[in-house]
Amino acid sequence: MTQATTGGPAGRSRSVQRVALVGAALLLVLAVAALVGARYGLLLLIGLGFGIVLEGLRFGFAGPWRAMIVRREPGGVMAHLLAIGLVAVVAIPLLASHGSELMGARAPVGFAMIGGAFVFGACMQIVMGCGSGTLVNAGSGNPVSFVALPFFALGSFAGSYHLLWWTDLGSLPVIAFDGVQGTVITSAMFLTAMAANPLAAKLAGDMGIEITWGGWALAALVPGLISLIVVPLLIYKLYPPEIKETPGATKFAREKLAEMGKMGSNEWMMLGVFVLLLVLWIFGKQLSLNATTAALIGLGVLLLSGVLNWTDVRREEGAWDTLIWFSALVMMATFLSKLGLIPWFSEWMGTAVGGSGWLVAFLILSLAYFYSHYLFASNTAHVSAMYAAFLAVAVAVGTPPLLAALVLAFFSNLFSSMTHYGTGPAPVLFGAGFVDTGTWWKLGGLISIVNIVIWLGIGGLWWKVLGLW
Repeated sequence: MTQATTGGPAGRSRSVQRVALVGAALLLVLAVAALVGARYGLLLLIGLGFGIVLEGLRFGFAGPWRAMIVRREPGGVMAHLLAIGLVAVVAIPLLASHGSELMGARAPVGFAMIGGAFVFGACMQIVMGCGSGTLVNAGSGNPVSFVALPFFALGSFAGSYHLLWWTDLGSLPVIAFDGVQGTVITSAMFLTAMAANPLAAKLAGDMGIEITWGGWALAALVPGLISLIVVPLLIYKLYPPEIKETPGATKFAREKLAEMGKMGSNEWMMLGVFVLLLVLWIFGKQLSLNATTAALIGLGVLLLSGVLNWTDVRREEGAWDTLIWFSALVMMATFLSKLGLIPWFSEWMGTAVGGSGWLVAFLILSLAYFYSHYLFASNTAHVSAMYAAFLAVAVAVGTPPLLAALVLAFFSNLFSSMTHYGTGPAPVLFGAGFVDTGTWWKLGGLISIVNIVIWLGIGGLWWKVLGLW
């Protein structure tokens, strides 16, 4: 009774304080709207709303990564990935439909960026927060953040005022992640980014190893981002482009986008189906929904809505080609297992590497699996023929099952860059005639080594943090 009596007034006091704060915030919004303009009042209201929500949920930018590393709690990082995906779903159509008004932000890697990153990181450690975190912490009453906030603002103003001096210190050109080398990296980062990825997940699932969309993306996040930075820079250094500046490209792109006009109902329906599939694939486990079922739902919606017709479906030669590979090769792989070839091969490989520890044995298996792609002209064919066998051997020699399944799945994408026939887009780009066979193979071989070092080296440390081994 005493606790209830004591707690009652305290609870009422907190409620009164919250009502007073909300009232003060609304008065401030109305004052800004009346004195400056309704647009700025609305922006202030949105900013206050974001701040209250993020403060209430204790969600920020640096905090989830700290929780991931220190306490191995992946929820915040997964929320980051989902937020990035949802923003991209909205931003990309806006950039496409309003090319004359909106532009994607691109910036080169230079001394200013590298120096600023180190200074920013050091200051984050001192005040225990980034820019938005400092603002939220200051609003929550943290004295360190309250003192740091004005200096943060002054520093930002000073840096912006002298921006040209900093950028003139030197930088690399802006690099867009395109072509085969960028495609294979991004394909390795997401379960649904390449046709054979769900097949690898299914083959692993048949062995009792569950790979989720979120688990795949989280494990590939750090090595994938590093590869996306290192590989384009390496290509630019070793094989620099003949044309390094295209001043008229932006204008030309905007003119073409203006000719296309704004997005119509079919485009918006396609966008909606894409968001639906993204949600179903990400939360498929919680919804007990198979990835194939989700894809069929999306196709059905597109057909029923008239966005696609059966003629459009029949003309998708790449999709039918994938279907044939899946049906025939998966059946062949199944019968190879039933007839004893894969168990025999697994036993033979296990004997060959069984004398070593699992780390050395798995390294040998991974490299053999990676470089055997010189013999294949399709990722799906390679995965169908060899993934299950090598995964079985890796598990047999003591490799942590999920680690083995993910590494082999990542390599099932990364090995595509070695040859001009190793994956679907490669022959198309090679056919343009800008790169000869010898150059493609030499660069592909070198980049394969770089990717292996990044994914097994830095990636291995990241997977240790995630607890995969």
